[in-house]
Amino acid sequence: MLLSEEELRFQAIPDPTREELIQYGYIEIDSETGLDTRVKKDPAATEWARLLGYDTSYALPLPTIHGETRAKHQDKIIQTLMFPSEMEARLRGLRNKAETAIEETGANICYVAFGFLEWLESRDSDKLRHAPLLLVPVRIAKGRLNRANGTYNYTVAYTGEDIFPNLSLREKLRIDFGLALPDLDELTSPEDYFRAVGRLIEEPQPRWNVRRWTSVALFNFSKC
Repeated sequence: MLLSEEELRFQAIPDPTREELIQYGYIEIDSETGLDTRVKKDPAATEWARLLGYDTSYALPLPTIHGETRAKHQDKIIQTLMFPSEMEARLRGLRNKAETAIEETGANICYVAFGFLEWLESRDSDKLRHAPLLLVPVRIAKGRLNRANGTYNYTVAYTGEDIFPNLSLREKLRIDFGLALPDLDELTSPEDYFRAVGRLIEEPQPRWNVRRWTSVALFNFSKC
């Protein structure tokens, strides 16, 4: 959907209502005064999402046996694990920095990263590092005011520029570990690429992993 130039909209976790906070034990009503008593501090967005039944895993959903996509993953909504005000602030910051970079350098630095390599500097190291695998150039746009929660809607869309693997990671793996990241062409799907990278590291680096995460972030390769 992203590559078909559809605009995808970010969706926040809804703010808890007073009634919901009472229902889940964050507020109790004093039987004598009838006043609210705060029993627990307000939940963070991820905690609240779990209570509402959301899947809070960062991992991309696995394809079905026949490669089909579940219906709930075919809409134009990108679910986040942030409350409306948090999400708006985060997206506003990303958009402003990305637009500033375009104005100052002419280069887009905003991407959707698909998949991350979880790797270690050496066999003796325990410090996990994460590097994006596939990068899709996008632009974040500010939309209309959402009157229900008082924040602005934001969307993300593909810019039409080239999709590419993490070239900095490719050089790092080639020089330091003697590993060659798989090539990428227009027929390569993210699933194909994840599997290829998994096969590449399976024997020489058994402690490494391919994480099925996706992230909207700023990557300035001119500084790499």
